[in-house]
Amino acid sequence: MYNSMEKLTIKQCEQTDVEKITHLQPQGWEDITYYFRFYCKQTFCYPIMAIYDNKIAGVANGIITGKTGWLSHIIVSHDYRRKGFGNKLTQHIIDYLNSQGCKTQLLIATEMGEKLYEKLGFKKVSSYCFFRGSKLNIKVNDENIRPLIQPHFEPLLQIDREISGEDKRQMLESFNSKGWGYFDIDSQELTGYYLSDIGEGLVIAKDAISGTELLNLKHSFKEGKAVLPDENEDGKKFLTSNGFQNYSKASRMILGEEIKWKPNLVFSRIGGFYG
Repeated sequence: MYNSMEKLTIKQCEQTDVEKITHLQPQGWEDITYYFRFYCKQTFCYPIMAIYDNKIAGVANGIITGKTGWLSHIIVSHDYRRKGFGNKLTQHIIDYLNSQGCKTQLLIATEMGEKLYEKLGFKKVSSYCFFRGSKLNIKVNDENIRPLIQPHFEPLLQIDREISGEDKRQMLESFNSKGWGYFDIDSQELTGYYLSDIGEGLVIAKDAISGTELLNLKHSFKEGKAVLPDENEDGKKFLTSNGFQNYSKASRMILGEEIKWKPNLVFSRIGGFYG
């Protein structure tokens, strides 16, 4: 392991490198090159590669959102596992996020990765439940739901901050071009939103009615995967009552200061890279 570490170098990933990482694609994951192209374009992202014997042995990414940072897409080639490369990549991102003032660091861990992150100081604080199902044919409530426009963005950010405990302005600004909001008929207040273009389709809402109506909207467009925190009983009940099957879980882990979030009001996460 010592000799391996001597030969290992870490460099920032550039756009021209992205097509060279296809051999790292894990089975069952969404196309990693799509995400690394995004990471390479954003100033709040820090994509890196581990180079060993002039080959890309692994990748990772850090996302900075104010005092909160996320670690994502930590992947090591099958050929180079059990050599400490995953540890090295993770520690590099941890150190970078610390240098950028991130008091809290978060990630979503597979069962295989959870033990590695525990050794680096992360602790489990929640679980995400994975559901699989078909497209829904329930009538969408078009009286309360309408497309989001620019004046809705600040109220959307306020809802997100209250529920996620984070300032995700830069991330959400990159993806708010296509989305829908749930509005109270009397007050016209925005009480929830669905952004279809960000990861798996983010659904955040202040109450169960807004959240499940937007979840219905999401799955009236497309079948497939739904992932939400284990604490969201209303969301899980809606999915199971409409034929979705819970097939897996993953751990939400934290390093550093706790943050106040409301997992019961997250009806669909962004993705494995950002909760």
